[in-house]
This record gives sequence, structure tokens and C-alpha cells, in this order.
Amino acid sequence: MTLANLISGRFRRLNLRVRLPNADSINRQLARGGIFHAIARRAGPTHIENEPAEWLETMESWNRDFHPSDCQMRRDALVDSKIEPSPTRSMRAAFQRQLFSVIQPHMRKAIEVGDDMQPLASTWLTDRLGVTSSSEASIQIDDYLGAFQQIVVNICEHARIEDTRGGSSLAQIYATYGGGERSLNRLQLMVVDNGYGLSKSLPERYRDKHRNAAESLTDALMGNLPGFSGARGRGLKYVRETAMANHRSSGSGVTPNRISVITVGDALDSAAVLSWSADSADPTVQQYEGVPVMGTLVMVSLGVRLGSLSGGSVRDDELEMDFSEERRLVASQLA
Repeated sequence: MTLANLISGRFRRLNLRVRLPNADSINRQLARGGIFHAIARRAGPTHIENEPAEWLETMESWNRDFHPSDCQMRRDALVDSKIEPSPTRSMRAAFQRQLFSVIQPHMRKAIEVGDDMQPLASTWLTDRLGVTSSSEASIQIDDYLGAFQQIVVNICEHARIEDTRGGSSLAQIYATYGGGERSLNRLQLMVVDNGYGLSKSLPERYRDKHRNAAESLTDALMGNLPGFSGARGRGLKYVRETAMANHRSSGSGVTPNRISVITVGDALDSAAVLSWSADSADPTVQQYEGVPVMGTLVMVSLGVRLGSLSGGSVRDDELEMDFSEERRLVASQLA
């Protein structure tokens, strides 16, 4: 995500040479981190050394704004089309079985993005995970989608991306699957933009006291900003509360839900990085020099219980995509 931000932000006009990995699993990780979206959006020349035949179509898809009212996009999002294996299968844009992407949400009004995204994401996730509407997991997923909606809408309202040609924003959901006693299946939520930056926008908006980057991030996450009583605008505070509540319901011994935020630091060309987990009271914030991020990056990892109410982790040949063929065969037999 940080690399995606750099090549679509501070270094978006530099010449870029790219050699695509041959491994499908690596390309999937790059897609999850926003790399292909960043390459598609950058203004500078990009040379792909081993460019696949479908590359231009792939980049066009990653460059398409999120308009789910479009009939074709809605159909692409909700219908499980069996994509034939190809060199660009894991690079292709939103609405694969593996990845739900909201592309360029800053190009639309916040209320429109929120209203369009919620039913699509809910339908996609429940179908993706095989969850029925009356199950415990369905209630948990609805909570998580509320958190996702908060951080996506924040891009529309606060990212302040004025350069529409070079402006870049992306929000995504994907799933990873547990393999140990402490490891639940997890939903991963991410947003990345190359806008103004949370650490710069908050001090301008809230003038009750002076805040540096660390204080801005901490106050936003912990709800220490004025006027957080309403349902909208709670942003990171709402995400933290959701992560905390669902972690408590998971029981002890489970890897905690986590939130990470990266934004512009106090010093020139520096980044402020916040880390929080549901088993700790307060977040930690560190600053790194020589990392000239633009805008804000958020990563949220949330455990979700699938299968029996006792918390057994679902293992499925189709879902457990990051394992080797041999491991997937064993997982399928276990399921």
C-alpha cells in the first residue's frame, strides 16, 4: 500500500519501469495493496517490460470510477463469472471473486458512494463467504461493512483530492483464511488516497488545541475530537469500536483485530504510522523519515467466525487461495 501511494503520489510523474511477477499469488497481493490501480492512475510514463496481451484492458478496468448504478458494473459485481486462467487474472480490476474494489470514490459525492456501496458489498461478501442472512456471521459482516463505509466516505469528505487527473483513491475488501488455534478467518479492509493527509486536515478542521501528526491520529482513532456524537463523521473511532466489540465476542486466545494508519508526518518527507490492536488500550505512533507519503492509508484486519458457533474455522478449496496446491488439497479434504 505504501509503494502504491508513492508511485501514484510523490513519484507519479517519474519514469517507471515495471517487471511483473510470474507468480499468480504475488500478483494477487499486489492487487490487494493497490499497486495496479496506482500504475493505472499515475501521470508519468510507465514501461512494462513483460507486458501481457491483456495489459491495456486490465489497466482500463483499474482506472474506471466506481459507478455501481451502471448495469454492467452491477452485474460484474454480483455475478460469479468463472474467469479463465490468464497472465492477468490476478491483476484484473474490481469485482473478482477474490477482491471487492471501490475505485476513485473521491470522484463522487459521499452520500452516493455510501448508498451504492453498502448493498453491493454486503451481497458480494455473503455470497463470497457462503453466509446466510440469519447467521451470526452475517451480523458481524454487517458491522464490518459499516466500518468500511465510514473509512470510504471519509475519502470523499476529507481527502481533498483536487487534481482529478492525478488524484487517486481506492478502497478494497478481501478475505484471508485462518490456519491455527489463534487464527480466525479475517476480512481485510483497506483505503489509500494521495490527497491532503489526515494529519494535516484534522488540525485545520479542529482548532480546540494544537495537534501534531501523532496526536491527530490518536485523537481521531480514540474519539477525542469535538463533535463526535453524531452517526456520521465518526470515522476511525467507529472502526475502532467495531473492532473492539467483535474482538471481545470472539473470546480469549484469538489474534486481536488490528488497525494501521499511515499519513503525512511532521517533518518534510516523513510518514506517521499508527498501530492499534484490540488487546491494547492505546495506539502507538512512530514517525519514519524518508518516506514521502501523500494522503492517508488505512488497513483494518477483522476476525470473522464462519461455520459452527463454536468458532471452527472454515477451510475451503476455493477460499483458501494463498496456499500451495498440495495445501489446498488437504484443506479441501478437511472441509
